[in-house]
Amino acid sequence: AAAAGRHGPAAGLDPRWAARVLAAVGTYADVYERALGPGSGLDVPRGLNELWTGGGLHYPVPLY
Repeated sequence: AAAAGRHGPAAGLDPRWAARVLAAVGTYADVYERALGPGSGLDVPRGLNELWTGGGLHYPVPLY
């Protein structure tokens, strides 16, 4: 999170923008579970929407 504080101001955001977003909506996994996964009633498997370490295509770029 400390590294993210360096990138926000360059985009016109304050250093704590990412922390506020995560606190408000959660991680990608949290959002997926609520909208499409077991928490939604649809129970759509993540499949290719999984992180690359779990067999999917998502590879987050390091913020450092």
